[in-house]
Amino acid sequence: MGISFLGQGLSMATGGLISYLFDWRGVFAVYAVLSVIPVVSLFRHYKDIPSVKHEDSRFPAPYGRLFRNPASLLTYILVVPEGLFIVGGFSYLGTCIAATYHYNYLGPAVRDRSLRERRQAWRAVLWEL
Repeated sequence: MGISFLGQGLSMATGGLISYLFDWRGVFAVYAVLSVIPVVSLFRHYKDIPSVKHEDSRFPAPYGRLFRNPASLLTYILVVPEGLFIVGGFSYLGTCIAATYHYNYLGPAVRDRSLRERRQAWRAVLWEL
């Protein structure tokens, strides 16, 4: 779960930065380009992945056994709302605060500037790090 939350947090941060520097279409464009990396890797190494199929296997049967266990069922019932409200809430919260209070994520250093000026200011901020 820790890696999952790390990935979600990083994706929100990078998505916010990309949308600030470009626009919402830029986020989808960058993520589309980056998604090519795992797709190419999977196609390239697909035949190297071992695959053994069992004749008696039934796909939904393990899930039925899993959900018949009361402890497992309770765990899944608790995890689903956590994902919906906590993880989903973080995605919504930043946009809600920005829209309601006209909050600028990067502060006054880049407020009310053109797109080109914002990019130059952001590069200057990164260069100082």
